[in-house]
This record gives sequence, structure tokens and C-alpha cells, in this order.
Amino acid sequence: MAISGSKQQANSKGSGRRSPLVRLFGRGKKQAATNDPAQTNRDEMPNYAPMIDYLPYKSITNDRYHFIVLKDKEDGYAEILSIRGQGINSMSYREQENIVNGFVNFLKTALEDMKVIISPFPADTSKQLEHSTKMYNLVNQELAQTQDPRKRRQLRTRLRYINDQIHMNGEVEDQLFNEEYLLVIFGRHQKDLINNRENAIRWGGNALILEPISLERKQAVLARINNLNTEK
Repeated sequence: MAISGSKQQANSKGSGRRSPLVRLFGRGKKQAATNDPAQTNRDEMPNYAPMIDYLPYKSITNDRYHFIVLKDKEDGYAEILSIRGQGINSMSYREQENIVNGFVNFLKTALEDMKVIISPFPADTSKQLEHSTKMYNLVNQELAQTQDPRKRRQLRTRLRYINDQIHMNGEVEDQLFNEEYLLVIFGRHQKDLINNRENAIRWGGNALILEPISLERKQAVLARINNLNTEK
């Protein structure tokens, strides 16, 4: 897993938040304006590094925010926000234009130090598995209490059907991946990060809908982006 960024960005702070490789991209300190976007892209050649160098952390705060405590004290804290999908392909041209303009405005006014992570995550079928397992146990209990041969055949058929559902949900979770978009923001102190998070959510508006993620999801994200063996 990796991100793309510029050497200039990577060296702007000696904080270790270097710019890694492919499926992630980021924006650091604002660069000087240029009339030639292509020239800017040519000059800012990506600097490659493993993802573990991008977000080294040592713990998560034990409070309602669950901020990420970065490894280097000078770096402070980080927060991960989910970027909600918009289904832009089903929108009218005017709606698409509003989304694009809103995103451009966000980039112009938002935080100077932030990263966007684009990453595949396994499809979550835990609720379906929980429901199927509960139904399997209920039917199994009913089967144990039933003596009628016809009823027992029906219950066994239901058990086979539920067992197939459980197996299918497990295969889906193992093989199907969703592409998720996440925004990482930083703050030297927790108070700074709270302010940065509120600003990012407000500035994103309807163009970039940002949502906090649960502690469990955050832990899963951190485990994945720091797993160097993860497929890109």
C-alpha cells in the first residue's frame, strides 16, 4: 500500500511524513502557483517509500475522539475521516459540475497538511453472518425438539440452505473488496486536530462529505496501511 507525493513536500518538514507510492495521494504545504499544470506535474516527481513510513504511530487516544498518536512527538496527532461516495455517474451535468466546483473550493481553502488514501478493503458481511448463524441455531434447536419425520426433513433442508448462505457470505468477505476513500488530517496538539477536523467537515460541505469512523474501523485501517505485505 502506498501514496504518491512530491519530494519537495516530503522534505518540507523533517517529520517523517514522507510521500509513499501508488494507490494513495496527498497534498502537503501549498506550492507556488504556476500557469503550466503539466510542468508542475513533471517537476514534482514522486518519492517512493513504504506506507509504514507515511503514518508511523504508537497508540490511539483513550477518549471519545480516538485520535492517532504519531510516533514522533513533533508530529503530534492524526485523524482519519471517511469520504462518502456520491454516485456522481447518476447525477445530471449541473450536479456533477457543482460537486467538482465544491471540491476545488475545498482544496483552495482547506488544511495545508492532509492526505487522501484510496484503498481496497474487504466487503463487510458480519451482519449477514450474524443473522444467518442465529437462524441456523434456532432451526437446529427446533430440529432437536421435533419428532415428525416430514417436519424434520423440512428443517434439515432449511439448515442446508442457511449453511450455504453462511459459506457464501464468508467467500464474499474473502474475495470481494470495496474501494474506500479516506482523508487523513494532522494536528500538533489534540485541540488543533479537533479544530482541523471540524473545519474539514464544514469546508467539505456537500461536495466532499466527510464522516468520522468508529474505533474498530480506524484500527482496521491502521492495520492495513501498516501491513507491508498487503496487495496494492
